[in-house]
Amino acid sequence: MDLDAVRALFSARYVGFSDAATAERLARAVPSTVLPFSFDPALDVVADPDVVAQPRLYFDAARLDRSLVISGADYARLAHPRVERIAGPAPM
Repeated sequence: MDLDAVRALFSARYVGFSDAATAERLARAVPSTVLPFSFDPALDVVADPDVVAQPRLYFDAARLDRSLVISGADYARLAHPRVERIAGPAPM
């Protein structure tokens, strides 16, 4: 993730990762899970265009022992993320 792109997107002075308690409260999921949806109006979901273009996306289901698969198009249709370029270049 390109944190400078996220900072510019929200016209913020600083962008960083939250502490575990804040992440758990906003996401309503245990830390270390990847929750692709927001259930709290204070939590915006932003997805890179390369993510929603994927034929298959794999997420854990807000648990550490369950996963789900969904197409990028279906994810965009269901989650309504703000689609913006936020991914950094691929590592070499």
